Amino acid sequence: MNFLNNFVSSNNSILIIILLFLIVLQFIIIAYLFTQTKKPKRKISSDNIDSESLIQEIENLDNKIESIYEYSKSVNNKADATNLEIKKTLRNIGIERFDAFGDGGGNHSFSVAILDDHKNGFIIKSIYARETTRVYTTPIQNNENIKELPIEDQNAIKNAYK
Repeated sequence: MNFLNNFVSSNNSILIIILLFLIVLQFIIIAYLFTQTKKPKRKISSDNIDSESLIQEIENLDNKIESIYEYSKSVNNKADATNLEIKKTLRNIGIERFDAFGDGGGNHSFSVAILDDHKNGFIIKSIYARETTRVYTTPIQNNENIKELPIEDQNAIKNAYK
């Protein structure tokens, strides 16, 4: 580190000249790139321009623009249809673990809510007991009867939309 400090302090005028040279070189490169971006892609000479060829060229460009516009409309329509379909998929999943009998056996029971964006889907519930395990399913349609569900199922639905 000492060597670097000594080098910079003894050669600071040379370093300044090198930095100034690099800055000037950078401005030259930027100016060159700027002039290159201003050049037209296609040159039209004024010697051989007639009104019919110019009109034909404008019509061709107009047709290309129209086809691009129609294509973008079809892509937007497909994207809208896809977004509607995505809302129907079962993509909201929530789980709630609980102790079914409150006897201190642990949170081995669970409710899993699998729903779409409109709260349509189903709940899978597993009730664990020391000697048996039972599995139940409950369909959910249009957000109906959610208030009548057990609190564990309601919590699973809430967790699905967090």
